[in-house]
Amino acid sequence: TIKSSLFLGAGQGIEIVGAIILMPFLISQLGLKTYGLWILINSIVGYLGILSMGLSTAIERELCKLDTSDHLKKYKIVFSSGLFMLIALSVVTFVVVAAGVMASDLIVDEASLQETVATILWIFGIKTMLLLPTIAFQAVISSQLRHDLFVIAEQVMVIVKIIVIIIVIGETKNIIHLALIIAICETLSRVLIVIFAVKLKGFLLLSYCRPSINIMKGFIKYS
Repeated sequence: TIKSSLFLGAGQGIEIVGAIILMPFLISQLGLKTYGLWILINSIVGYLGILSMGLSTAIERELCKLDTSDHLKKYKIVFSSGLFMLIALSVVTFVVVAAGVMASDLIVDEASLQETVATILWIFGIKTMLLLPTIAFQAVISSQLRHDLFVIAEQVMVIVKIIVIIIVIGETKNIIHLALIIAICETLSRVLIVIFAVKLKGFLLLSYCRPSINIMKGFIKYS
């Protein structure tokens, strides 16, 4: 819809403006060396996103096929199957992050920085573990074409994140504090998404039930 398109466009605009503001600020506060380490860690953590394997699109695709009033049970099974797979991926994420932490000496040579890298990897790893299951709720919102709710949840916290980073990092100049701020803000954003999804479909509709192996196979095939 036009409304959703406008919200998506506004959301992208906020992301771009935020990046333009934060990049020079972080370079000035952290220094080039620490900022370079920050970019390196973020590049590594970015690969954790591969673990979701496009499940959000696959779940959304199946939910779009179902009318809640006529296919309530099937809707719940599809949702629960996707949620089950995402929780399983959270466990895989823990293993991957643990391996990355143990290999932190391969990422940086300086012993003084290895503990910092390991701490940030754990922060972002735990954040990813917590947020993966919320992808199922995001799919519920997207299947209803309520992109406005998704943008509100994401971009409100982006604005909050930028403000808090400028205030806190301007004082502490600590890269671990930066990681904590981002992790907390993104987690709160996903909490809003879960709340919006439950309000859209009701708690009973989204409550967990036994997942279907066939549906999960379909998710994997589509992903």
